[in-house]
Amino acid sequence: MEWFEVVGKRTALLGAMAVIIGTGVAAAPAVVASAPRDAKPTSVSLNSSDNAVKSSTKQSINVAIEASNNPTTPVNDTLVVVLSKGIEQTGETHDWTFPITADALKVAATGAGTLIVPAKDIAPFGAVSLKIKPIGKFSSNSCQNTVTSKSVKVSLTGVFFFDSLSTGRHAWGTLGSRKSFTFAATNTVTWLFSSAASENCGGPQAPCAAATIWGAQANGVAFDGLTTSQGAVVRASRAVSLAKPHDASRVDSNVATTIVPTVNPDAQGDAVMTVSGIGKVATGSATITSHGPATLLTTPCGSSGASESSQFFTGDYANGTPPLTVAEQIFGKLSLADNGNGTVDQTKPI
Repeated sequence: MEWFEVVGKRTALLGAMAVIIGTGVAAAPAVVASAPRDAKPTSVSLNSSDNAVKSSTKQSINVAIEASNNPTTPVNDTLVVVLSKGIEQTGETHDWTFPITADALKVAATGAGTLIVPAKDIAPFGAVSLKIKPIGKFSSNSCQNTVTSKSVKVSLTGVFFFDSLSTGRHAWGTLGSRKSFTFAATNTVTWLFSSAASENCGGPQAPCAAATIWGAQANGVAFDGLTTSQGAVVRASRAVSLAKPHDASRVDSNVATTIVPTVNPDAQGDAVMTVSGIGKVATGSATITSHGPATLLTTPCGSSGASESSQFFTGDYANGTPPLTVAEQIFGKLSLADNGNGTVDQTKPI
């Protein structure tokens, strides 16, 4: 993982930290505007709210769906079903991604439409046939007086049934209904528009923060850790290719607290970061040992022209005794093999 990839993960990790240990990251406000009448979207997406349900095995599960239609790149049309414990992406979460046909998600300019996924595209996991109805006013984002996206809140009702196909004492079972299911508000349809102007409008800078960001990956498993003055967390994830349907996949993840990592030189003068799990979810320990001296960088941050300094190094990941492990109720624990590729980025405002 390169340094710019680490920086790109900072906002997402800070978001997880905000929920777990009480910090906050402000989101940029949307701009209300009108989309050009003749503009054709490059993509249309449907995002449901998180819905708390009881599964067939009496588990309390949050379920959400995401679907996309990309006229210019239909190979990217997908349905994503997200099941999670706690708040999505801050506890145990499982994301199933299914390629879908270009006509599965149909949405008119008014926001009315359907999401009907052919049985073969989701079997053996369930059924999706939903009606989309606009229930709010349009909002939009613009750049240099050109609309780059617009969205509208919608209701989402119909058939939604999903089988996690998980087993064991804590199996999540099935959820939804083959007859009638309603995704509670707020659900959103979003249109994106291609614009030369949008290429010159970057998003807000990441907030300035004193933090240690570390990551390691090997064989489809990744650990991403974040430490601030509020504490430390690690997000463990695993990507799995599914046998059916064709090209479907699943990502298993969980976020847990850790002891604040330490970074110290070893006998050879190389930097060594040590991290240990704490509690029942994250257990064991691991180290990342640098390949050489750290790279020193200065980058912009925040919204007022501020900067932060960064010491970044790559290194080898090695497990302690016992290995660093993140537990999950279904699909098995998450752990990383020795000799994975690791990175450590220590930042502080200047």
